[in-house]
Amino acid sequence: MGDWIKKSLAQLTEGLMKNLGTAIAAFLVSGGYLFALAKLGEFQFWVRQIPTDYVLTPLVLLLVALAVIIRLNFRQKRSFGA
Repeated sequence: MGDWIKKSLAQLTEGLMKNLGTAIAAFLVSGGYLFALAKLGEFQFWVRQIPTDYVLTPLVLLLVALAVIIRLNFRQKRSFGA
């Protein structure tokens, strides 16, 4: 049963990679990147309209919480290892 699942997943990922390569090639050949570059300016304008408080404050709080969690994790590892 396990071999069958592994083989199925391997075939699925192989097919996905083939289709992804085809999609990327079609995107490049059709000139889709030109359309994407044209829309990039509009996207940048939209992103710049978002107040930085909506993004930076949660990001800073998340980074502080992550730093505290990592520091506590290292201290616990050190205290249990000693």
